[in-house]
Amino acid sequence: MLLTNATLFASTAYHYIIVGGGTAGLTVAARLAENPDIKVGVIEAGLWQNEDPRVSTPGLMGVAVGSELDWGFRAAPSEILDGRAIGTARGKMLGGSSGLNFMIWGRAGQREYDNWEKLGNPGWNWSEIL
Repeated sequence: MLLTNATLFASTAYHYIIVGGGTAGLTVAARLAENPDIKVGVIEAGLWQNEDPRVSTPGLMGVAVGSELDWGFRAAPSEILDGRAIGTARGKMLGGSSGLNFMIWGRAGQREYDNWEKLGNPGWNWSEIL
């Protein structure tokens, strides 16, 4: 059952509430809901944007980055990045960041993985991740 009324949602008892309707949150919710005795609620700050051409048109991939559909997160300035703060696009919509990037997964460069290991994360290096 889909509830979009906040008062009705808040007055319903759930076994689990998943915060975030991105691919990970929806996957967890779907797996939990396979058990008919478990009631699962999902809270997402954004809306279903499937009709928005910035989300549904492959040729417009990336156009929604930096828009109202993007949380606009930025990392703290980092010494290993010469003081730069890197932006991280995160989707504010049902489907999460996958709505911003058409489900494309990109691997970081070798220096990025090797730097994580230097910061005390064993196994986070280019060879192990590859």
